Amino acid sequence: MKERKKEDYKNYYKIISLIGKSNYSEVYKGEEIETNELRAIKIIDLHKIGISTEYKEDINKFIYEYENMIISSKNNINSVKFYEYFINYDNFIIIMELCDENLSRLLRKKKYGFNEKEIFEILNQLNNTFKLMKKNKKINRLLKLENILIKINKDKTFTIKLSDYLCKHLSYCYDNDYDSYDIMYRAPEILMKKPINYKINLWNIGIIIYTLFFKKFPFQEIFGSSSIEIIKKFDCKILKSTNDKELDNLIKNLLQINPQKRLNWNEYFSHPFFIKNKRINEDYKKYYEILTTIGQGAYGNVYKGKEKETNQLRAIKIMDLNKMRENLLNFFELNEIEEKIQSYINGFINEYDNMNICSKNNIYSVKCYEYFINYDYFIIIMELCDKNLSKLLIERKKAFNVKEIFEILHQLNNAFKIMKENKIIHRDLKLENILIKYNEDKTFTIKLSDYGSSKKVASLSRNFSNSIVGTNIYMAPEILNGQVHNYKCDLWSIGIIIYKLFFGKPPFSGVTEAALINNIINGGKKFLKSTNNKDLDELINKLLEIEIDKRLSWDEYFNHPFIKYKQNINLIYETDENSIESIFGEKFVMNNKNNIELIINGIKSKLISKCKLKKGINNIEIIIKNNFRNLEYMFYKCNKLKNIDELKYLNTEKVINFSNMFYLSSLSNIEILENWNVSNGKDFSNMFIKCNISCLKGLENWDVSNGKNFSLCLEDVLH
Repeated sequence: MKERKKEDYKNYYKIISLIGKSNYSEVYKGEEIETNELRAIKIIDLHKIGISTEYKEDINKFIYEYENMIISSKNNINSVKFYEYFINYDNFIIIMELCDENLSRLLRKKKYGFNEKEIFEILNQLNNTFKLMKKNKKINRLLKLENILIKINKDKTFTIKLSDYLCKHLSYCYDNDYDSYDIMYRAPEILMKKPINYKINLWNIGIIIYTLFFKKFPFQEIFGSSSIEIIKKFDCKILKSTNDKELDNLIKNLLQINPQKRLNWNEYFSHPFFIKNKRINEDYKKYYEILTTIGQGAYGNVYKGKEKETNQLRAIKIMDLNKMRENLLNFFELNEIEEKIQSYINGFINEYDNMNICSKNNIYSVKCYEYFINYDYFIIIMELCDKNLSKLLIERKKAFNVKEIFEILHQLNNAFKIMKENKIIHRDLKLENILIKYNEDKTFTIKLSDYGSSKKVASLSRNFSNSIVGTNIYMAPEILNGQVHNYKCDLWSIGIIIYKLFFGKPPFSGVTEAALINNIINGGKKFLKSTNNKDLDELINKLLEIEIDKRLSWDEYFNHPFIKYKQNINLIYETDENSIESIFGEKFVMNNKNNIELIINGIKSKLISKCKLKKGINNIEIIIKNNFRNLEYMFYKCNKLKNIDELKYLNTEKVINFSNMFYLSSLSNIEILENWNVSNGKDFSNMFIKCNISCLKGLENWDVSNGKNFSLCLEDVLH
């Protein structure tokens, strides 16, 4: 910015017409004489604003305010550019970028206020300037509609620009200053003469948003009283609703009287209103590259894609709105089509919102990152998984066994609990919507996906809809009958999923769709086969109850013996992993658990010493067929060993370390160990210490010739 104190601006610029004026200044449309470039010329009357050129300190503070403009407009198209200024005895003159309109005048010209999409576009551009203000720790004390300008571009698009960062150089506004500033934008802390910070700008933004939507200031009826009376009358309850829950929430949290309860900048920038509306009408191809097709549907496809900026792999779901329009023409008049399309779009947004709710702090639901909307397509960017359970069932060419089904449900239940807590009903639970993601450590994670038919309700127990949604094979009878339904339709679907996982096919079938529906509604349990597992059979039968009232609730499902019994670590493991620690170590901390059924086949273990079996587990049913090398601390403090006779089958031929194996356990009869081959054993220290053994019969045949350490092996044993 140039400074020409002693020169007349008229030597360089000519005034064309008056654009606007305030109590202290006038803004003109002007032209630079040398270049013929159009400019805005703002002339501020220093006498009216109370600043004298005789006092250098006053002028420096005045100029400092304008440095905010320079900082904010540097490399930022959403802030008005400033070229130079002039100072004379009477005026301070600023030469600025010329824009076409301000938001206040544009709002007056409109019959109605701006809609939520228009407000998003305005804020989305302004946020670039707000982020710079935050970064540079600047406060704009004149943030209002009149200072938000619009510049029409050559391609007929528009750019929103923030202007006029000048305020009286004092940080506070007093009662006798009311005429100097627009009271409608003034934050409560200013009216109460309290210290201010950047949050006055968040209040300003709340006022701006509300006014843009309703074409009316939010609290204008209560102004005209004293400052204290105005503050007493502030109440967010008098705010009207925009019928957009995210926008309502944004306004409410910006217009909090207490600054501590008001949104901060980070909360504002990450608010759901911006996430929901992000990149509307933008081309997703600017940000993502499609690699291969994953799946195809009637109205859209799912692709494997890559985010260009980060190279992160993503799933890209693209719904073809034009195909939907073509189909709708068969059923609706032309003038009804777009209303139906909007209802589909609302459903896609609902899917996005509910997936976000369920995947927050939950790895068992597929994550959604963002979405794009234009006239032709709706695109959702999601977490990429490897396959779905339906595809896996086909590939493996055999059904899942009881243990595998437990592991799948054990993971899925985390997603179901989040659904229950947030009162979300999925309504399309099926194998195709249960995805598998393979982890780097060769384990896998089960993830719930596709919330397109889901609904968030006020109460789970309330019957809320008679709409037909879902997939016939998995659909509950009440939905197929066109009756009202509630969350228990999801429990029915879980029953179908479990049955299909075990038998490889659903319990109900039919030559035609009508026959299938009839069998589901009227066939009952006569179609159900037995899994030969009492608990699993009972679970399936109680999930597939035709009558809603008899069907399991969520609480009953989570507490069912098949679910709860296993989750209380009656765990059954058949594994060939190299270490017991990998089973009972970091992955499974079983402190204070009671019943463990241990089936370990073919383990070639070199390390059991850190096994969590030694931490307070007191009831172990042992069925072991193994090839251990280290049994150190295996049954430490296990004082209620069950089926102890099974120990006679333990293959100890290669075991080197028996130390502390039965330390403080309930082993009392060691005759069952008489056939153990301990010839390779070297460390027997503390092996039976403090066991309640009546005699040593059974040990006389042991070959311990290679033993090196027998210290305290039988300490406090015989009673």
